[in-house]
Amino acid sequence: MASEHEQEHDHVQEQDQEQQVASGPASVTPGQLLRAAREEKQWTTHQVAAMLRLRVSLVEQLEADNYDKIEPTAYVRGYLRMLCKVLELDEGQLMAAYQQMGFAEVAPAAINMKSFSKRKTRERNDHRLMLISYAVIGVVIAMAVIWWWQDMQAEGLFGGEDADARSTVAVETVTQPAPVVTPQVEETAPPEAAVVDDLFELTEDEPVFEPVVEDAPPADEMIADVIAETTEDTTEEAAAETVRATENPLVDEPLANLHFTFSGECWVKVTDATGREIAIGVKAAGYEMPLTGTPPFDIIVCKPEFVTLIYNDEPVDLSGYRRNRSVSLTLD
Repeated sequence: MASEHEQEHDHVQEQDQEQQVASGPASVTPGQLLRAAREEKQWTTHQVAAMLRLRVSLVEQLEADNYDKIEPTAYVRGYLRMLCKVLELDEGQLMAAYQQMGFAEVAPAAINMKSFSKRKTRERNDHRLMLISYAVIGVVIAMAVIWWWQDMQAEGLFGGEDADARSTVAVETVTQPAPVVTPQVEETAPPEAAVVDDLFELTEDEPVFEPVVEDAPPADEMIADVIAETTEDTTEEAAAETVRATENPLVDEPLANLHFTFSGECWVKVTDATGREIAIGVKAAGYEMPLTGTPPFDIIVCKPEFVTLIYNDEPVDLSGYRRNRSVSLTLD
């Protein structure tokens, strides 16, 4: 009985030894191998990450066997091989431990599918970016067209006012006659009637003597001569008063001088103190316009950067005004 019991015990021990040989030593993970090799070299995770130009968190996740948190997972094998070279580990042993954890070799088709998916995502993002860029360019072009249209409308408005002003000035120049001063002449009895009355009075009051006069002119001729002389005197006096009224105006107001020089095409309007528009219209480049009138002057200039203005031999500074903007100013 004792011998049989001993034989059974020896058989059980042999089976345990065979199982231990078959199973081999306890499995070691890739992270444990990496940590042991790093600590053997007395390196920190920061030093290893700096040598491989990787993130410190990535090295720590590899040592902790947190492969699911590493994206993309297809790069895990590459990271493990890099660490094997730096830490001088057996690459075959490390990759075998990695496969024992259930991570098989990634099929090329899966890698290609992931690459294709990433490429499609990148193309979709690029397409959205292009659409946004086109929208921004379209808005800029639309704003430029609107600005150009408004500028053309403004130029057309100034041009229409200029044409109306020129036609008004032309009509006034043609239709307005020169003023004529008509002197007031007191109403008097016609010379002919006065002479006839005198003749009647002379005939009624005094006796008429008939001296002998040879070749005396008839009475009708004498009356006609008196009427002609009176009419000539009246006409000469009226003409003299007209000349005096023209030479001596009723109000003597001081005049001032303006001189415009245009370096580019510009619309301008000048009005003096009497309300008269002494200049209006579009002036071409190189045109010089001297003016004389009664101050103060109201001046409107479409483009002040093209105008050089001299007022009573003194230059007027227009550099402070904005370009391509209408300017209104008054010169006393």
